[in-house]
Amino acid sequence: MMDLRLFEADPEGSDWWVDCEGRLGRVVRGSILSRVAGAPTGYALDPAGREVSIVNRAETPAESLDRVFVYGTLRRGGRWHSILADHGARYLHTLEVPGQLVDIGRYPGFVLGDGSVTGEIWAWDEAGPVLTDLDALEDFLGYGREGSEYRRIIIDTERGPAWTYLHLRPELVRGVVASGDWMRR
Repeated sequence: MMDLRLFEADPEGSDWWVDCEGRLGRVVRGSILSRVAGAPTGYALDPAGREVSIVNRAETPAESLDRVFVYGTLRRGGRWHSILADHGARYLHTLEVPGQLVDIGRYPGFVLGDGSVTGEIWAWDEAGPVLTDLDALEDFLGYGREGSEYRRIIIDTERGPAWTYLHLRPELVRGVVASGDWMRR
């Protein structure tokens, strides 16, 4: 179910959208996007029904976004944290974002829904190599391509926008992690 929401550019013109193919555009006054009910702030559908993410900072458009929100095996102490460490990523914050954490078995998934998910923000100097490795780990095949287990999206956190991975395959879900924290499940 979707509710309509009007996204208006601020006086500085710093609201941006990123479509499912990674294209960047500015939200113009009067643009109507359909907000997905229960979705993280900034996740929406454009008038043609394409998925877009809203980024609230002109200084961090998608192609230069240098941080990721991780919520499971990429966190400190997680099985795949070495991917971030090998790229020299820097820990910035632990925080919560709106959504649900689901149990896929050996790893979690982030999905839209009521609740909150605990995770960490990590930053890097060069996005390309980090995102390539993260996309491979998360089985994200690219925007507009079918078969991915996750989709890389931009979410708006209390510390600014960050990449994260949205789980796409509900048939793999074993249940909801009630605490919203993979490390305290």
